[in-house]
Amino acid sequence: RRIRARVGFPRRAEVIRVFFSRGASIGFMMAGSYRLVRECDLSPDPGPPVSTGHEKSGGDTTAEDDDRSWTLIGRSRSSAGSTRWCSWVSNAMVWGISGLICSAALAGVYIWSFRRDMAPKTVARPGGGLGSPVAFLQAARTVEQVMFGAESSDENTTTFTSSTSTSTSTTLTTSTSTVTTMTSSTSTSTSATSTSLTSTVTSTTSVTSTSTSTTSTTTEAPLQWYVFDRLDFPLRADVATMNASNISRVKRRVEAHGWRGFSVKNGTAYLKGRDGPRYRGDLIANNATRFYLYTRDANILRLSSGPVCAGDSADALEDKPGERTMYMYRAQSAASYAPEGINVGDMLGVVWYLHNEVVTMCPRKYSIVRVQRWKVTIRRTPQVSSTPFFYAPFVALDSGQCTVPDCWARLQNTGFSVGCQPRPYGNRTGYWYSLPGPCPQKPLAEKTDECSRETPGTLCGCDKELGEDGCNFHAESAGEVFVDDITGIGNYTDFCAHGNIEYDRATDKGRGMTFWDGMNDPAKISARLQAFQDAFRRKYPHTPSSLGPHHCEF
Repeated sequence: RRIRARVGFPRRAEVIRVFFSRGASIGFMMAGSYRLVRECDLSPDPGPPVSTGHEKSGGDTTAEDDDRSWTLIGRSRSSAGSTRWCSWVSNAMVWGISGLICSAALAGVYIWSFRRDMAPKTVARPGGGLGSPVAFLQAARTVEQVMFGAESSDENTTTFTSSTSTSTSTTLTTSTSTVTTMTSSTSTSTSATSTSLTSTVTSTTSVTSTSTSTTSTTTEAPLQWYVFDRLDFPLRADVATMNASNISRVKRRVEAHGWRGFSVKNGTAYLKGRDGPRYRGDLIANNATRFYLYTRDANILRLSSGPVCAGDSADALEDKPGERTMYMYRAQSAASYAPEGINVGDMLGVVWYLHNEVVTMCPRKYSIVRVQRWKVTIRRTPQVSSTPFFYAPFVALDSGQCTVPDCWARLQNTGFSVGCQPRPYGNRTGYWYSLPGPCPQKPLAEKTDECSRETPGTLCGCDKELGEDGCNFHAESAGEVFVDDITGIGNYTDFCAHGNIEYDRATDKGRGMTFWDGMNDPAKISARLQAFQDAFRRKYPHTPSSLGPHHCEF
């Protein structure tokens, strides 16, 4: 229990250390027991000495007889009390050694069973057959369901192939989803096995005339990593903790054991086992935590069109007066951080930014590789409510610092409101937004805890209502797409190494690609915008394709 609580599963070094220490203890005790056995005869007391026929008259015995009597009782010529002491100590040692040996055996069984349970479930062995008793029970349940119409289990996904004939051979493949898919032609009697178990069954029930064989297969999406800022799965499904200084190492451990992911808080990674979250909707708001979710479900995001933190109730699908819910996008490197102290835009505004400032060099400016999408609900501040506008004027935020003249006074005068400005792109207009963060007068490297406490920013979690002191907007992650996947670059490093560039202002076209050709061409602008929108729609079909409005009103 101590090992499991400390590291989640027995590490090899830990197991070796523990069992060497136990083995040494057992060895010393066995050596001590051997010494005691030499000094004390542990055989049961046979009772009074047996007559040898050499007794003298009067009942007296010779010295030789006396020696023989003591030999029958014990080799020690000490008193009876000493003999009892030898027997008590020896028995205690025997029981102690037995207990330690049993404990070691049980510990070994526990370690084996725990490692088996935590390892990825691979129940099929090469060449077919049942890999474990679990697989056998699953196969038995499957056969029962098929033969007797038993209600399907929600723990397994079964892909079933059958054909109508008097003798049917069927192979079942079991995965870890929650739906049983069964395709068959007209009435048929089949038997099935789970995980590579193939059986041939002679039909004993009524079979209709010949029919065609039908096959239904399911293609599982690959396992992927999803990162959610300010979300957590607290105090549930924890199996281990690790230092979070090396996120890649933590990810490898989760992947090796088939766990659900981990949360990172204060430099510690809290690993979640197989009972952990599967969807983004399983997570809850936590301002101090980032969650890494490992899942094969591409439809992981299931967002409503209503405000952030409002839930899915019918009365929560509309914004309250003075509030707006929309998507905001940001061109981002591989680094991740909260959506505050940054500039974002609508989709058109971000595509313009990529085209005008990012893809004109190779490698790209700021090492940008992806476009993040955030669902944001904004509340107009009291200072801005006295004007005809919803937003404050836009301010530039570079590395978390507001860099426009008199920025501090402007932010105070607007109550640290979200800012907005139009951004023309060819014959169309996109928008940029500014999301003030903590300590906006200093860049990230110079921000102090004291400064952040004095000016904490206006992004808040779902534990605070919009409009409360210091709470101007809620935000939650709504997915991301990678630029290379959209533009068609296979290997970006090789692309740059061969002298290519995505867009050259001098020629108004790229070298080695055409996606960014014609910066101000209306048709090509529309095609680029559509490509990014379609990428989000394909990857996250269970989220609204667009949320707005996107305009500044000035």
